[in-house]
Amino acid sequence: SKHKRTVHSTSKELFPCDICKKKFSTKYSVKIHKAAIHEEYRSFQCDICPRSFLNKSTLVAHMAVHSGLKKFACTMCD
Repeated sequence: SKHKRTVHSTSKELFPCDICKKKFSTKYSVKIHKAAIHEEYRSFQCDICPRSFLNKSTLVAHMAVHSGLKKFACTMCD
């Protein structure tokens, strides 16, 4: 799954952000990080807390934090 590829990647190669040098397992993760953190382009605002997100699906997944629900269980994290 995407979660296992991005969070539990076994790849040795890491891709650094050219702004803060944080490293990621995929180039796509660097792209998303830069848009979310450095460009601060987040048009979907949480109504409960100050967090905002790049897309609606991420906001919807975030809302599980406020309701105490998880979208899925990760056998490697839990």
